[in-house]
Amino acid sequence: MRLPQYYLLQNDERIERRIKPLSPLTSGKDFAAIPPVQVWNIAAPKEAEYTDYLTIGSTILFSDPLKHILSKYNLKSSFKLIYLMSQDTGEPHSYWICKMPRIHGLSAEAEFYPHNQLLKRLVLDATQVEGHHFFQVEGIREPYIFLSMDAAESLLRRHLTGYILQPVDIQ
Repeated sequence: MRLPQYYLLQNDERIERRIKPLSPLTSGKDFAAIPPVQVWNIAAPKEAEYTDYLTIGSTILFSDPLKHILSKYNLKSSFKLIYLMSQDTGEPHSYWICKMPRIHGLSAEAEFYPHNQLLKRLVLDATQVEGHHFFQVEGIREPYIFLSMDAAESLLRRHLTGYILQPVDIQ
């Protein structure tokens, strides 16, 4: 039996011209407490790259095209609009913050560091994640986002930017 393939969606750290927030972010807030539309002031270096996948601190933002694709892969996901407003140009860029249902998909083979319970070795359980395409996993502290092969291929076909796909061990 061939195991399904899954990927961890991560920020592409090679991008040099990053934007920086000037206003408070949503980190630590309950998704329900976040207003449906917000404006965040940002400092954007000249020629800043507004990528499709953007992390600011531990907050993950999706561009309109990326949100449009991923929302089709998990109909239970909720999105709220964030306008990133450059202090220099006053030009708004729309992004989306997402809340998606968490699934119990962690394998018994996964390992944690004993002192802080962060993941040491990530392993997904094939039977529990099968049929899920865009999700987070219950039982881990990290805000990881996982994609199935189908969802990952959809992103790659559209030449979206700002992310890398890291294969995940699955058993």
